Amino acid sequence: MEDRATADRQAGEDGQLLGADDRQDGCQSVLQGSLRIRDGAIGCAQPGASPACRRRLPRDCIHYAADIDWEISTETYVEALNREVRGLRDKTEVWCHTCWGNPLAQRIESSYSYKPVLPYLDRLDVDVITFETADNSGAELPEIAAAVSRDKKICIGVVSHRTLQVEQPDEVAALIRNALRYIEPERLVLSSDCGFGRQGMSRLRAFYKMIAIVAGANIVREELGLPKVAIPAADPRYSLVR
Repeated sequence: MEDRATADRQAGEDGQLLGADDRQDGCQSVLQGSLRIRDGAIGCAQPGASPACRRRLPRDCIHYAADIDWEISTETYVEALNREVRGLRDKTEVWCHTCWGNPLAQRIESSYSYKPVLPYLDRLDVDVITFETADNSGAELPEIAAAVSRDKKICIGVVSHRTLQVEQPDEVAALIRNALRYIEPERLVLSSDCGFGRQGMSRLRAFYKMIAIVAGANIVREELGLPKVAIPAADPRYSLVR
């Protein structure tokens, strides 16, 4: 069982998670995939392209072109992402992030469900898939766990990016325990539902929400007989308040 906050801290302690050669090779692979897609859409990938360019739009082009009414199938999205990351899993851990949107920390979907897209997400050539689960109290955890293949990890959100109230560690631990009913500990990764950087939350609140992730994980780690992770930010020895 991993949490993103601890992983980020560990990256800082170790200096680098990947060597320079690994990073360069990985970036080169992504770049080559991007160029292949770009080459299929030369002359029509830019917004505001001329009518002549628009008429040359290929069927499999996934780029945006202004003033054109066309739909991209889910199959095409799956194929496009897999083409972008082809070969990267041999070099590094590849993630796919999912999000329902949160401009100014506001919901843009009154009701949402992962169920229709779970089969497509499982076909992605990635190591980890993220899911928003704090916002709906883990309502779809059984379906998510059943749909995602065992060769992938599942990253669940255990704090919300849409509420200013900082979750208590006990709340986080409860959601983790629920997830562990369906997902093996070695496949479970913990994070926020989405990022905090859409002008909806202060850095201070985001900071304490990240602390809550690790503190809640520590509760469950102790219950499972696993070593807890040190949290300097929650250590009273470093408190400025006496």
